[in-house]
Order: sequence, then C-alpha cells, then structure tokens
Amino acid sequence: ACIARSPQTARFHLWRAALNAADTNAISAVIADLSSATACDPDDDGPFAQLGRVYLDAGDALHALANLRTAHKINPANAVALELLPQVLTLAGNEAAKTEDLAEALRLVEELISLQPSLDNRMWRVRLLVARERNTQAKQELRNILYANPDYSPAKDLLDKIR
Repeated sequence: ACIARSPQTARFHLWRAALNAADTNAISAVIADLSSATACDPDDDGPFAQLGRVYLDAGDALHALANLRTAHKINPANAVALELLPQVLTLAGNEAAKTEDLAEALRLVEELISLQPSLDNRMWRVRLLVARERNTQAKQELRNILYANPDYSPAKDLLDKIR
C-alpha cells in the first residue's frame, strides 16, 4: 500500500511491473514500467536485467541486448545478464548474418566469445572472418584453436580449405 502512494519511484514501477507480469497480454505495460524504473534509477542493474529478460521473452533481441549490456556494464556480476547475454548475442549475431551485415555479426560474436569462449563460438568467428575475406586472421585463429585442441577436425578442415 505504501509503495502505491509513491508513483514516481523505481520501486513503484518495479512493483507494478511484477503485478502485470502474470498477465501475458500486459507485456507492453511491463515494458513501460520497467523502462520507467530504469529512468528513475539508472544506476541500478536489476531493472535493466529484468527489462532485458522481458524483451527477450517478447522476441525483441535488439532491445534485450541493449538492456542486458547496460545491466552488465553497471554490475558485471549480474546473474541475469551473465545468463542471458550469450543467448541474446547469438540471436543478434544470427540476425546480423542473415541480413548480410557481417561486420556487425563479427562484432557480436566477438562479444559473445568474451563471455563464452566455446569452440563453436570461436569457429563461428572464423567463418565470419573468412566471409569478410580476412583470411590471415582466420588462419591465426584456427592455429590457436588447433594448438589447444589438436584433434579438432572442423578447424583442421577449414584451415586446409583457406590455405
């Protein structure tokens, strides 16, 4: 009851967003309230992370990415941002690659690798480098992959193709 009397606070907007979150038809109200909460307290990583999750659930990877990046910048240990950023970066990277914006896809994949340096992500980066005709960098990355994983045949095969 006390929170409802102070409608211009981040706490109020978070409270109202939590109430509306149960109603799947109220997603725009939840986004509006979480956006207001971030405006009221731009140094709090929590509302940015929540907003990123809501945008992701709504299928809006670009807005999710922006808010999760902000949450991560404010608090690099934010669990929601750490959990969802790799997923959102993968979605955004795939979208950029589909639209043939290879420079943006490469940038997103490099950010993804900083959070999740898996072999699949590193090979994705290599394929983007090759697509952008940056074969010298691609070869070096393949050599780095093979140094740590000498039996990794996808890297061996790709290195043979671009020699």
